[in-house]
Amino acid sequence: MTAPLRSVVASTIRDYLTLKRALGRQYAAEERVLAHLDQFLVSRQTDLTAETFGDWCLSFQHLASGNRRGHMRDARNLCLYRRRREPDCFVPDLRLFPPSHQVIRPHIFTDGQVAQLLTAAGTLARSANSPLRPDNMRLAIVLLYTTGLRRGELTRLTVGDYDRRERTLTIRASKFHKSRLVPVSADAAQEIQRLLGIRRQRRLPAGEDSPLLWHRRRDYSGGGFGCAMRGLFRQVGIQTAAGHVPRTHDFRHGFAVTALLRWYRAGIDVQAKLPCLAAYMGHVSIVSTAYYLHFVEPLAAAASARFGVRYLLQKYCTRASAMVPTLRAKRLHPHSMRHSTAVHLLRAGVDITTISHWLGHASVTTTTRYATVDLDMKRKAIEQAHPADFAPGSALWRTDASVLAWLEAL
Repeated sequence: MTAPLRSVVASTIRDYLTLKRALGRQYAAEERVLAHLDQFLVSRQTDLTAETFGDWCLSFQHLASGNRRGHMRDARNLCLYRRRREPDCFVPDLRLFPPSHQVIRPHIFTDGQVAQLLTAAGTLARSANSPLRPDNMRLAIVLLYTTGLRRGELTRLTVGDYDRRERTLTIRASKFHKSRLVPVSADAAQEIQRLLGIRRQRRLPAGEDSPLLWHRRRDYSGGGFGCAMRGLFRQVGIQTAAGHVPRTHDFRHGFAVTALLRWYRAGIDVQAKLPCLAAYMGHVSIVSTAYYLHFVEPLAAAASARFGVRYLLQKYCTRASAMVPTLRAKRLHPHSMRHSTAVHLLRAGVDITTISHWLGHASVTTTTRYATVDLDMKRKAIEQAHPADFAPGSALWRTDASVLAWLEAL
């Protein structure tokens, strides 16, 4: 904490943060928000009520709606925790919170733009505090573009995190406290070696504990590095579709989309590859990875080749509908052929276990969804169940006058 907690809810805040950190969460940003709330309550010398909560929210009215909602949600979570001990305490109503801001569409850097950034990085001026500024920025661009690292992961890297023999970077305790090994390309490894060679040649710190992106005053902070990157974007003249300066985080989006595009062009099953991409990028699950896989225009063009089979199926179904009119009302897709195969095999007398192996299912339960029994198969099953001496058409109820009378009275 930057200042001691002194409000009415100070002890609750301390206990709440202790609990969350015991569960493995950092809660640094939430701590700053709750510290601000504490200072506000101290200045008002009052408890957290609906009125004071509303006044506190007005103190950050200048922020974007999504950020305001985040601050309010942090306070509400504290109130929910407090209510376990004080059932009558105030809890903000979610329905009164501002809406989340619209998700920003990422900028996907082209190869040409990356080349321009590398050229611009080489023209940056050196200074006493940052004698390696052009070299640092060049390496940063290469790593961001080729590995998809988060900004904070990049600035926290040390020389010892790079394994020259294995050509990997060790990302330690990043988001969600996850650590991972990130293989780097041959070009990226060459850039790292070049920068370390310059540092050794100039007798600058190059020990294992020294930052990979080093300057004299202190380590690069995430905010300071982001400011330097925005300066490069402005120098080169790169803008998003909305006319804004791109974010450093957009390199991470571009890395994911480029990987997906490369798999599509190679004809690789993208769904099977998503877990690999999630592990490489340090995500908890592929759900988080899907956030980066925005459907940009080049990706749509590559994916369209995969849907060529659907186009051909629709084309020939349209022609066949002239002879089989019922096809016009059906919505057919390539997977319909898989269902049809299962039904035809079942009609031919193939047992369900064999069909399951044929279709490549993990269990027979999955196959039952495809092997639909049609009316003809039901009729045959009923006929097989008839007694051998039962003559078709000899309905006994037709000769019983009492049954006929009862039926007509219904």
